[in-house]
Amino acid sequence: MIATINGFIKRRPNLKNVFILSFFLFFSRGLGLVRQIIIYQKMDPISSDLLLASTKIPDTIVSLLLMGTVISSILPVTSRIHSKISHKEANKYINLMLITIISILGLVSLIGLIFTPYFLRLTTSPQTINNFVQAGVFNDYISTTRILLLGPILFGLQSIFGVFLNIKNRFLVYSWAGTIYNLGTILGLLFGQRNDYFSASTGMMLGALTTAVIFVIESKRAGYKFYKLTNLLPSIKSSYHTHKKDLWLTWKIFAPRVFLLNGLVISNLLINAVAQNNGQITAFDIGLSIQGVFFSVISSATIVAFPNLAKTFNQKSNSGEFWNKLRKYTTGILGLAFLGTIITIIFAPLVMRIFELFGRGQQTGNYIILIARITSIALIFQSGLEILSKYFFVRERVWQPIIISNSGLIIQVILLYFLVSNSFDSGIAVSISLVANFGFSFFVALYFLYIDYINKS
Repeated sequence: MIATINGFIKRRPNLKNVFILSFFLFFSRGLGLVRQIIIYQKMDPISSDLLLASTKIPDTIVSLLLMGTVISSILPVTSRIHSKISHKEANKYINLMLITIISILGLVSLIGLIFTPYFLRLTTSPQTINNFVQAGVFNDYISTTRILLLGPILFGLQSIFGVFLNIKNRFLVYSWAGTIYNLGTILGLLFGQRNDYFSASTGMMLGALTTAVIFVIESKRAGYKFYKLTNLLPSIKSSYHTHKKDLWLTWKIFAPRVFLLNGLVISNLLINAVAQNNGQITAFDIGLSIQGVFFSVISSATIVAFPNLAKTFNQKSNSGEFWNKLRKYTTGILGLAFLGTIITIIFAPLVMRIFELFGRGQQTGNYIILIARITSIALIFQSGLEILSKYFFVRERVWQPIIISNSGLIIQVILLYFLVSNSFDSGIAVSISLVANFGFSFFVALYFLYIDYINKS
């Protein structure tokens, strides 16, 4: 039996990588739920809202400049250089991107640090701001956000070295990122006092820092070479001269993709902007966490699929192999997503029972279950969109992903404010609008893909 399984996996090397990523992403999601349980039990609604609201500006920066943007813009170019020129030249190209992206993230984070109070008032609902002011914690809101603004730089390092590890098929360490981050948060919560959002946010950043260090060490073990400090400027100049065309092509693709707005991140930002009562931000965040457990499998499959699709396209772009692979990945992922949605709808109450085993918590269990069930419908469209987006990134398309993302965003925002203006609960309204975003975006992506398939372009 074991020999049969080993033989099956050997004939499908990508399946092994999917298993590795799925295991650690599931483990990370499990730790994420543990983190949410501790927040639910150890913090009152206003303190947990403050902690989670503090993540919104850093998360938005990560979403705009990193999430999907870095890997979707850099990996196809790196794959092409690696396949058609050499590993050494791919290394030089990634070094150039590392310097430019970390410089930009440093500048953006610095601006965020200086203007934190202004940005918080701009993105947080007046009711929530007033609740924080009345509780005497608004300055804590500013300080916690500033601690978390170190995150974009650390996640930037992870993203760049993640590209290198993807190309090298080193998925084991790559899959640890969420696990280490959640462990850091959990330790910060456990060692802190009740309602101690400072310890929790510090734990988050220590987890992110540890992950970045591990990514760098693993990349060096896989053959990554930094520029020598004694020869830094000449090395940069030489690499720029060799890869100037690749560098500017990447930024030509990268810059517009800043406007690729992830529906989940936007939903987390929108709940800040429309929250009406204490605890709504926390409830929505926990509901999304329950919904997102099965997305870990989807993420692992698409992470493995991306470099494989890029390699197939670069080597055999005129054959039907690329389209066959894309079809198989898409149908498989949609099947997993449908199963995950059904399981979430059925077992969400059981998950909340686990949350409440350790005490009364914040007594919003039924509300969280409802949010989890509504947003689980988005999982199907989100998963389909996740794999279809890889097609446009492999083809190094610029405007189609932006049209897809922003058309869904427009639908989401219009529907949200229509529902809120008609006295819908904020958390439910944000949940419904999230489903509409992913659903609309998925069908727009299918339309573009169908046009390309018909034309075989």
